[in-house]
Amino acid sequence: MKHTSSALLKEILVSTLISTAIFVVVGLSLKLLMPGFLDVGNPENHDLLSLIASWIGASYILAVRNPNNYFAILLGIVMAVLLSWQFYLQHFYDLAILYLFVFVPCQVLTFSIWLKNSKKSETEPFNPSFLSLKGLVVMLLVFVVLFCADIFLLPHEGSCLVVAMSAIIVATSVLCNVLIIKKKTDTWYLWVLYSLAGLVQFSVLAIWPTFILYIVFFIVNTAVCVSWIRQTPKENYGWLKPLFNQKKP
Repeated sequence: MKHTSSALLKEILVSTLISTAIFVVVGLSLKLLMPGFLDVGNPENHDLLSLIASWIGASYILAVRNPNNYFAILLGIVMAVLLSWQFYLQHFYDLAILYLFVFVPCQVLTFSIWLKNSKKSETEPFNPSFLSLKGLVVMLLVFVVLFCADIFLLPHEGSCLVVAMSAIIVATSVLCNVLIIKKKTDTWYLWVLYSLAGLVQFSVLAIWPTFILYIVFFIVNTAVCVSWIRQTPKENYGWLKPLFNQKKP
């Protein structure tokens, strides 16, 4: 267990160093291209907080490429707290509440369950798995409910496209924070969808620093999605099983 913990912490360190290199380049590039970026003298400028939260978030995503690295979830908790603070300062109070009172508890629960199962991994492996067909249908229904609730119950500004992308971001992020608790591989194609929605939203809004950050998240989320699919045992393919069990004529 001690050796395993040491190896997992080493993965965290490596992932953080890679993320640091990425965000040093991103931060310097944005500063050169946009002189107003990181204007710490402006109390309405929260670029630094956003950059730190994104840096920690990328470290978390890169570390969780290993589905057994429960230490990575601690980075996810820190990221969620920082993003909640950022949204509060930006007066997005609904998102601040969502991150602090939904995502943080989900991440804490995820850490607890992953840690507990890691201690009995030899007798009862806690491997990634896809949802069952029934679970997939339920997930899609919940997605539709969250999407519609965000559009029709919350106040929005902007075009229909921006509102729709915002609703996708909220719906996918809620589902992802729930699905990862049980190591559902479905988590990651939803995070890819989340990233694509963010790219569309912030390109339309012409908020280019955030757009650049979403490019980074799209790349790392896609990489982790592929990694988790490869590490999911075939017997855990859930709703995808019929596609792989078809007999060749």
